[in-house]
Amino acid sequence: MKGRTLLATGLLIAAGKAAGTESLWCRVQSGDLPGVNKAARITAFAWDGAHGGVRAQGAIKTSIGTFDRGEGVTTTITIDGKAVPLSHSATGVIWNGKTFDFGGKVAVVFLVETATDSSASPSEALVLIGKGRSVLEQGVISGQATAPNRCPLL
Repeated sequence: MKGRTLLATGLLIAAGKAAGTESLWCRVQSGDLPGVNKAARITAFAWDGAHGGVRAQGAIKTSIGTFDRGEGVTTTITIDGKAVPLSHSATGVIWNGKTFDFGGKVAVVFLVETATDSSASPSEALVLIGKGRSVLEQGVISGQATAPNRCPLL
């Protein structure tokens, strides 16, 4: 019986992947992204020293360029000094996060305090970026929402 349960679970997971129902969070966690054939180099960062008692740090070198935060009250992400076009729901004060560098593609997951969030409940944003600062995919989970299909990256 145990073997049948494992087989059924495996088939359900494979069916979910084939149907494309796996969330961006889970695909980044597993490295199951188109054109990716190597394990990610993961780098943690903190860009807002006002939250969590950590000191803000600077830029992060990746295979597609140097990531840094933009200037101003609303923080943006830059690569080699040029802004990355983020969705409106992903802009705000970026606290901290991680980069997942797959070599040619970089996923950036971060906590962001948007205009609709409270500092006690920031949103979590995930942006998959390719060469030339092109945003391939992105998603935001509101600080007030739950996401049952999100695999933890932070």
